[in-house]
Amino acid sequence: MIKLITVVVAGCLMTACAQMGQLINYTISEDELEQLALNELQSTRYQVDFAGLSAALNVDALELDIGQDGDGKVRVRTQSTLNATVFGQQYPVAVDLSMAGAPSYSAEHHAIFIRDLVLEDSSVETGLGSLRLNGLHTEIYRLLHDYLDEHPVYRFDQDDSRYQLLQRLGMDLVVEPGQLRIKSAGREQAQSD
Repeated sequence: MIKLITVVVAGCLMTACAQMGQLINYTISEDELEQLALNELQSTRYQVDFAGLSAALNVDALELDIGQDGDGKVRVRTQSTLNATVFGQQYPVAVDLSMAGAPSYSAEHHAIFIRDLVLEDSSVETGLGSLRLNGLHTEIYRLLHDYLDEHPVYRFDQDDSRYQLLQRLGMDLVVEPGQLRIKSAGREQAQSD
């Protein structure tokens, strides 16, 4: 009889824990992630060396699209200005990049990164007509790629009880249209059973 009661109590506890884990969600909206990433990018000084010149790069705008194509990617579009000085004159160069990467959770850093960025499109506007700066977009892409690969776009509050519980249960990062959802691992299997 004691064994039966122990089995029933253990079964109830396991079911309650599994269902509690299903209820725990942590979402990060596109707007929130976009603002955090833009603030981080704008607070950093970038220096671009190109064609023997060194110029300051300012990230003026950033737009994120999370999961809009259903491919699990985050699309990152930046508008930047490169302030090049040539023969004592300053020439602003507008560089627009469109990239896509995979969001990645790092338990070590308690953060989400956008990794494996791929350049999808770019444009360079010099304002000088025929002046071509082939390769400049690649140099700026490499700079932003490396920065986002090494610096998180979102850090979790380690004191947040939802985050602490998700860490204990195990967590999955899911890309949904307009948001990232962090949920307890194995939730999909529990729902399908």
